[in-house]
Amino acid sequence: MTAIILYIHIPFCRYRCDYCDFFTRTHVAPDRQLRIIERTISHALHSLHRWYPPDAPISSMYVGGGTPSSVHEKARHRLLQGIRECIEYGTLVPDSEITVEVNPEDVDRTLLQDLDRSGVNRISLGVQSLRASTLTRIGRHTTLPATRRGLELIAGTWHRRWSMDVISAIPGQSVTDAAEDVRSALEYHPHHVSLYELGIEPGTRLALTQKRGALPPESEEHRLAQLAAAAEVLAEADFHRYEVSSFSVPGDESRHNLAYWQMHPWAAAGPGAVALLPYQGQATHFTTNHRFPDYLDRDDYAVTPEPLTPRELCEEYLMGGFRMTRGISNATMQHVFGHTLPELLPATLRRWSRYLQYRGNDLVTLTDEGRLRLNRFLVDAFGELERSAELPTAPRWPETTGSDANTDTTAT
Repeated sequence: MTAIILYIHIPFCRYRCDYCDFFTRTHVAPDRQLRIIERTISHALHSLHRWYPPDAPISSMYVGGGTPSSVHEKARHRLLQGIRECIEYGTLVPDSEITVEVNPEDVDRTLLQDLDRSGVNRISLGVQSLRASTLTRIGRHTTLPATRRGLELIAGTWHRRWSMDVISAIPGQSVTDAAEDVRSALEYHPHHVSLYELGIEPGTRLALTQKRGALPPESEEHRLAQLAAAAEVLAEADFHRYEVSSFSVPGDESRHNLAYWQMHPWAAAGPGAVALLPYQGQATHFTTNHRFPDYLDRDDYAVTPEPLTPRELCEEYLMGGFRMTRGISNATMQHVFGHTLPELLPATLRRWSRYLQYRGNDLVTLTDEGRLRLNRFLVDAFGELERSAELPTAPRWPETTGSDANTDTTAT
């Protein structure tokens, strides 16, 4: 491990949106926020010292949550100072990516100047929708004028890379609405758009709303039609799809997310954060406890190592690889897991043949239509993997071998 990849989790928001099932807390007192962020920066620096040599090149650092931009002034100042400290541990190279998640209603000139001074060179903006009715329907706690003000300021004054999140496949939204929402977003000239399908997760307010009958379920046909219409708008604007939910101007792909999907090892810090690192000869998740008292008081930052079995590692690799338009390399599968895809998943590949493409003699990928059904494909694949040939007891790390070791993002 030489290139630094670091995720920092900031678990604070002003409000919890109705669709959100991430680990986050609202209405946390300013002093409590500051203590958690102080601890998180200490954790991040500890992780860097443990896993990377000093002055290692920085691939990416990503500060997410929660909403890092929503914290109180002293906590925000300490967070931005901490980002700079983490950057100073490594070495910036021309393609280093330093990202912070921001909500548009938090954007002002001071925030953008502070982000720039701290070394941030990419913003991920949680827009979700530019339709007032949609913001209300999904329980996004902001207003359309506030969202537009933030977008106008970023479009006019932020001269670095930025991305926006847009949610589609929403109950009660027409196919035309979905397309127009993305078309409105593109008026602000982002470099990257993450187009997510609305997930109604158990325990969220949106799930309770649907259970009460106030939000009718959406048919799969209509959900897929919304997503396809929104994706078509992006394609017409010369955004290339490089992952199931990710579209970019060529060259502006999210390097941090590509690292996840290609299973490059990454370190992590913050309550609830999860790292994936080589440890004692096998791939291991390092999971940080959600409980603030444990995180603040334990010398080990309340981190638990959770080794992955060969099958779990293979499942994660399949999940990330089939998300990307470049797909999965059979040569890498053979090198890492001792079997090619046809050897491991013959029945799944036959069943899904109409949704699969083969590039050259090596790469297997889902079509755009197939990626819209990714979860169903993976259910079939994982079920067959459980019944298939034995995997090696100590798989090699996928990131360092075979043709998947690069960041080829060629669109299909």
